[in-house]
Amino acid sequence: EKVKYRIVPSGNRMILEIDCIERPKAMLYGSVHYDPWLSAGALVSISARDLLTSGSVINLDSYIGQYYRFRLSAIQFVDRSQKFGVEAAIFTDNTRLPLVALKAETGPMLSQNLVTSLALRKRLSLNHLMTLSASFENKHLIPDFVASSRISKISYDYLNLMYTYQANTLNQKYFPDQGITYGVSVSSSKLLRGAVRVSSRRYTYGPDDEDSPFSFARTFMTRAWFNTYASPSDKVTLSIGGDFLFSSGTDSITKGNDFWLLGGTEPLTDRSIAAIGFHPNQVLVRNTGGVRFSTDIEIATDLHLILEGNIFALTEPDRADGFTLMGGFSIGTGYMTVAGPLKVGVMYGFYDRHLLYRNIKGYVSMGFSF
Repeated sequence: EKVKYRIVPSGNRMILEIDCIERPKAMLYGSVHYDPWLSAGALVSISARDLLTSGSVINLDSYIGQYYRFRLSAIQFVDRSQKFGVEAAIFTDNTRLPLVALKAETGPMLSQNLVTSLALRKRLSLNHLMTLSASFENKHLIPDFVASSRISKISYDYLNLMYTYQANTLNQKYFPDQGITYGVSVSSSKLLRGAVRVSSRRYTYGPDDEDSPFSFARTFMTRAWFNTYASPSDKVTLSIGGDFLFSSGTDSITKGNDFWLLGGTEPLTDRSIAAIGFHPNQVLVRNTGGVRFSTDIEIATDLHLILEGNIFALTEPDRADGFTLMGGFSIGTGYMTVAGPLKVGVMYGFYDRHLLYRNIKGYVSMGFSF
């Protein structure tokens, strides 16, 4: 955690004395968070190293609230420099999706997931990480409205393989003024089993069922993203970023879960992409590419004026050909408190398929994120 050193003269020699203060083997963190989509909750994180074996790290991250999130991971490093390790993890969450099409209806759904994974992690340098993982995902989509089809739950069991390379050189996590984050991921998914609950009856389907409403063809996904920050002056930070996604295979709720979600100032899930001008997870997409720009002006100590904008070209799950343009811009303020960043602002989004929500929206978030 801290290193002190001094040079001590001894005769005609110079002796370097180093005093190292080791970090505690276990750390407990706690905070609070609020935004309209995750609601109010408490963040609790526990990190312990060398608890079971030498070179092991156990992390527990949790968001305790109505829309909960829990992640438990155990990493065992196999080399002295702790650059290469094996990670086993389990993750579960409950997230509300505001607009999802189910047959002829569109409404909110709850997305409940349980994911178990095993990964090989290689740290190439201080800021670069490469991961190869296999995961089993048990996913549920639950209509948060009374559907005329009487469908009350759609379930999927997936086997996923993924390769990810990512880098992060930001000087700080919140309100950075220099550095870059970027990454690329390639994955393949295979639906093993699907189920639909209609009223009180549950129908289960496998790859050999000819009357299945699900598609069991293997799907592929490629995603790349970047965000770069630079400061032309002490009080001004300029940023440019982009997200690019291509997925193949099924593209409807009843045939598969191969869709991503656009919207929000920050992504809420591992299938979310931030898009200014829209609520989190508001727009379902299958393929998309877009760029974003922002200007951060520190008008007082820890108080920021933030101007943001983005534009995306996208293909929705139900689109047979062509693409749609959507975009938005916002103005807001941010303040770094002891409990985490506070952000408040107003934004405008334009999209041909806007449903239910107005073009002008407000946003607010308080506290550290999961």
